[in-house]
Amino acid sequence: YIGEQVRVRFRFEQPAESNRHTANGWYIDDVKIWYAPLPSGVSKITVSPPPIDLSEEGNYGTTPLAFPVSIQPPNAQEIVLAYETAEYDPADCPGGSACVAETDIDFVGTAAQLVIPPNTDTAAINILMLGDDMPEPDEYFRLLLNPVSTNVFLVTDEVVGIIRNDDFPSTLTVSVTEDFENPSTTVGEGSGTVTFHIQ
Repeated sequence: YIGEQVRVRFRFEQPAESNRHTANGWYIDDVKIWYAPLPSGVSKITVSPPPIDLSEEGNYGTTPLAFPVSIQPPNAQEIVLAYETAEYDPADCPGGSACVAETDIDFVGTAAQLVIPPNTDTAAINILMLGDDMPEPDEYFRLLLNPVSTNVFLVTDEVVGIIRNDDFPSTLTVSVTEDFENPSTTVGEGSGTVTFHIQ
């Protein structure tokens, strides 16, 4: 159907007596891919990754991470879509295991259904991120999708979510005023006033 990904594989054979090192090259011409419109009463569902500028985790509590859902065309009937979170494969992560979001540590593990009312063209799946104040890489997790109702054509059954880091290492510089010739972390009682300049 329209919207489906199509893979085309070509296989070529040559006579056994041909020398593969000197044989002429092959070329392809006039490739046709046939498609069919969506059946009547079926809507194409596209779930997209959340916008990166709206995926910061926050420093505490929970923050919703919204996966946009597009319904084309809007359906006259209710649409039901099941979804479930899953951890990302470290082998596929740009930073290895360090950038894998952990269930119930970086996000709330969720398995639920999205019910889309009739004649609706947009919706959202919300996954809760768990905030912290630790500097760390952006973290990845998966959202697995599965149609429950039969009036759905799902463009993809998996979407990647990115939890964006919003914490960065701070720099702290402490210096002691010139009242002390040899600044030390230990100052005798009655020795004077110590002023710390923190930058």
